[in-house]
Amino acid sequence: MFSDVRDHLRDLIDRCHRTTDPKHIHNTDPRFATFEPGDSVCGDRYVIISKLGFGEFSTVWLCFDRHASMTASFSDAFVAIKATRLNAGADYEASLLDIILQSSNKARSSGLVELRNRFVHTRADGMEHVCIVLPVLGPNLLCVIDPFRLHRGQRSLKDVLLIRHLTRCIVSGLCELDAVNVAHTDLKPENILCSLPDSLTMKEIAAYIETARLELRINKKSYRSGDLRNPILVKLTDFGLSYLLEENAPIQPHPSVSVTVIASGMAYCDNIVLQTREYRAPEIILNLSFGCRTDTWSLGCIAYELVTGDFLMDPKLNGSSEFEMDLQHLALMANLIGDFPKHFLNPRHRVPHPYLSSHYEDLKARLDALPPRNLIAELSTFLPAREAKSCAEFILSCLKFDPTTRPRARELARHAWVSVTQ
Repeated sequence: MFSDVRDHLRDLIDRCHRTTDPKHIHNTDPRFATFEPGDSVCGDRYVIISKLGFGEFSTVWLCFDRHASMTASFSDAFVAIKATRLNAGADYEASLLDIILQSSNKARSSGLVELRNRFVHTRADGMEHVCIVLPVLGPNLLCVIDPFRLHRGQRSLKDVLLIRHLTRCIVSGLCELDAVNVAHTDLKPENILCSLPDSLTMKEIAAYIETARLELRINKKSYRSGDLRNPILVKLTDFGLSYLLEENAPIQPHPSVSVTVIASGMAYCDNIVLQTREYRAPEIILNLSFGCRTDTWSLGCIAYELVTGDFLMDPKLNGSSEFEMDLQHLALMANLIGDFPKHFLNPRHRVPHPYLSSHYEDLKARLDALPPRNLIAELSTFLPAREAKSCAEFILSCLKFDPTTRPRARELARHAWVSVTQ
């Protein structure tokens, strides 16, 4: 069964086209590192092959590791180097990945991206880019969601099995973070990468092996198909906004090198934007305490999106400012899961958030204007009745206003929706 799921994901990945990087954005912006194929970095250890991707704060490059032995596995010989934009603070992400890796000996079968190395690249003008070395992975989860968005009918059996398995893989990653008390705080499809490289990447690697006349004794087919013994098909990535939670630890300023440690249960700091809007939990909007179970809310949103191809809640449709989107978002939440807990409206030791006090009438008016939702009915458009009921139960278990009442990741791993037989 797992081999069928893996092959189905492989097909979806091969249909996904890698996003091109407009040269006028990253090749001319002096804040980004620029390389040419054949360039060497990190003391000639890594050879640049091509650009894999780009983002707001970094570019990612496919490279060959000259330190790899001739009998190295494909995943050891070729790596992805994430070169951060100037002043983007990648040392923070690398330090946090170090802590996670030191706390777990399961790097190869982990649901989290593995840190291979880190170094500083100095440009000709003396400016420095922090670089982190990661395994070569595939496209993000949108390679599954986007095709599903175009098809509005019932999912095939292989679609359902893939959705359930991918959800379980995300839960596995959250279990690892929970075990080391790390909150990701930016869980979304773009930060979840397939563990299988895309076909274009494989062609570039094959071309490099031939051009460089490398005598690597490696099995390219097995790398393309994935490790049959490893059920992890996606990995959580991008820990630049993540936090190590430690009981009774003092709040520290966001440093450029060391890891930010905050006390468990500490209130969200509103001068730092946590979580992408569509996956944002109520405690972030209301400046309440957050923790590992804040990611659980995002998981529920992603699970719905995997099935339907649509956002679970999209406050941007009816809000032009952050204030309006916050109110609309809270109204959408209450419309789906019920009214706010009494201790949110009348907290004992503090003043309620303005959204739940001075702006509460506006919030209620927005809520009253929304049509009622039935999650099981919505999911039944895509899933058989029993599957829709199980999936709805899983999603709603993630969506509790009070994060202390949400299940931990290890509890979610036992839910029937993600209990996939390997």
